[in-house]
Amino acid sequence: YIDRIKGDKAENIELAIQFYKQALQVKTQEDFPQDWATTQNNLGTAYYKRIKGDKAENIELAIQSLNAALQIKTQEDFPQKWAVTQHNLGGVYSARIKGDKAENIELAIQSYNDALQIRTQQAFPQEHVDTLSNLGIIYQDAGIFDSAYTTYESAIATVELLRGEIISGEESKRKQAEEWDSLYSRMVEVCLELGETILALEYVEKSKTRNLVELILERDYKIIFPPNVATQLEQLRDEIVTGQYQIQNGTTENPTALAQHLQGLREQKKSLENEYLPVGSGFDLKKFQSSLNDNTVVIEWYISYTDIETFIITSENIERFNFSKSFTWIDWADWSFNYLTAYY
Repeated sequence: YIDRIKGDKAENIELAIQFYKQALQVKTQEDFPQDWATTQNNLGTAYYKRIKGDKAENIELAIQSLNAALQIKTQEDFPQKWAVTQHNLGGVYSARIKGDKAENIELAIQSYNDALQIRTQQAFPQEHVDTLSNLGIIYQDAGIFDSAYTTYESAIATVELLRGEIISGEESKRKQAEEWDSLYSRMVEVCLELGETILALEYVEKSKTRNLVELILERDYKIIFPPNVATQLEQLRDEIVTGQYQIQNGTTENPTALAQHLQGLREQKKSLENEYLPVGSGFDLKKFQSSLNDNTVVIEWYISYTDIETFIITSENIERFNFSKSFTWIDWADWSFNYLTAYY
């Protein structure tokens, strides 16, 4: 019911809460502690998503349920599940209405940082990106842009290491691509807030390059790489996927050693791809600028969450032109007509 698409969303969530509560009548903390904790975690998520009722009170109920789950899901006994609940708590605290705002932000940051103790780049790279992304948003929304930058930087470094690993279906790929595109977009915004126009432009290019490279690799894999390299890359990918599955499902005797081994395989895979497809290794703006002649101007558009950014690049200068947020649709229509007329 919590994931149901058909029907009324608010009503579906109410039904989910109702059934979770009924389950807790049998799955008690005394008789079924692990199941009780899992249901408490799910109930907390449902309260967080709840549409009906008082929002502030729903968030308090979510916090109560998630903290209850942590009584059983301790870091020592259930590290992965503990990290999931800490990640969920981070989201709830960041949305909390009651209490002191600054204190709630600190609690959210602490919860995400706790989750990152388990959700490391080596052991759980995709979850690592997810938690870092949420943590970065908190820093960004709070205006702590230096911390937002370093957080997004770590997340993007992991994303670029994970290239090509999402193979569980087109829907998973699409959803993951949307989340990662959002990460790059936020990084561009943070760079601009810090006055780092060159860095912002480089992340604009990295975002587009990542999507382009993944499409090229998917379509022309066997053309770009020599047969022996293509085979080696396939073997690396398969070994990474198999090893990651073992870590995720707790079926390996030494997860730390396996995580370190997979990290090495990812670095090896990335190095091979970049060797034969150099565009995948990043974008050097200064090098690009030096290739422009005196009669060339590059105009680059970038749509962020809040604005349309324009970067004007010549061999000597880089200028940023930011459209006024007060533009109306009529203004846009006039502007686009004038631009296209001049362009033609």
